[in-house]
Amino acid sequence: MEIYWKAIYKYISEDIKYDWFTSWQGFDHLKFLQYAPNTEMRNHCDHIHSMFDGVKKGVPILTVIGLLNDDFSGGEFTMFDDEPTGLGKGDILIFPSSFMYPHTVQKITDGVRYSASSWVF
Repeated sequence: MEIYWKAIYKYISEDIKYDWFTSWQGFDHLKFLQYAPNTEMRNHCDHIHSMFDGVKKGVPILTVIGLLNDDFSGGEFTMFDDEPTGLGKGDILIFPSSFMYPHTVQKITDGVRYSASSWVF
């Protein structure tokens, strides 16, 4: 979680460099994902209004993805009409959760893909 927090903080405070971007409330705990052979995540965006409807209230504004292993085949993380992102083991990718950033995990052909996701809201 600390690695994710540092990546989020760096992205917000150093990379986007907008003093006016102060409306974020926090981020969700990591969700660990496991993709077995012949599974995939179809094209979608993470701007989900019901994602935080319990104790935490809000709509995701940033998506945070981390890849935890590389001993699998297939399973590329793609964006923008199946453009591979080059996400590798240990990488963290942060992008807006809006409809303008649809993404997929291509079908796993061999091995098991492990990743972690979180959202800033």
